[in-house]
Amino acid sequence: MIISIPKGYQKLYYNLSEQKMISIFVKLYVYNEARKKKIRISNIELQLIKELEQFASWSGKIWYAWFWSAGVHIPNASATIPGLILINAEWAARIVLYQKNQNMHDAFKLTVCHEMTHQENDFSFFDFFTKDGIFVNWINEVHADFGGTEKAFNGERKKAIYGMKYKLSCKHKKDRDTRSHPSWSKRIEYISNYNFDNILIDKIAFDIGCKNPKLILAVKNHFDEIKLRK
Repeated sequence: MIISIPKGYQKLYYNLSEQKMISIFVKLYVYNEARKKKIRISNIELQLIKELEQFASWSGKIWYAWFWSAGVHIPNASATIPGLILINAEWAARIVLYQKNQNMHDAFKLTVCHEMTHQENDFSFFDFFTKDGIFVNWINEVHADFGGTEKAFNGERKKAIYGMKYKLSCKHKKDRDTRSHPSWSKRIEYISNYNFDNILIDKIAFDIGCKNPKLILAVKNHFDEIKLRK
């Protein structure tokens, strides 16, 4: 099949093609979701490429990847591999199927910028099972929410709240705290009522029950303050 690439997207398209960003498995997932919802679609590649154009200045790579979450029906992304952000197939499907939903686009932009922030400045601490480890995990996630808001929306708090509420609406299970992430309800509370500063770091330590003053101080010294605007 020959694909006609609009002139403005040719360079981006070929760059993404060389990196094998859009696999046949992602496209099959999108087609299947469209069939189930009885939505007519076309130009999957171009729509997905266009959605990534806003991140063209980032030095890393962004890949749509079915294998990463293997068809899970919750939009998600990962920045585990340095220099690479993986976007799951559910995000790809939503980008193609719900082009007119601005909250979806904002949530996607926030998601990618959240992962970029993880790549830049997470606090390293290798302890997953204690309250100290949970504290650091939560701090890194909340910092990525604030850094993502700064990158995606120039610090506009309201847009971040809408994007996060969209992500909450996508959950099929009960919204709850985990060892790696605070619940979406808590994350929305933090982004709604705080800046990322020592006050919020103390609040998160209190919410978890972390009572390690040396660790809390090290976290405060590691991160810069992020002030959001209304």
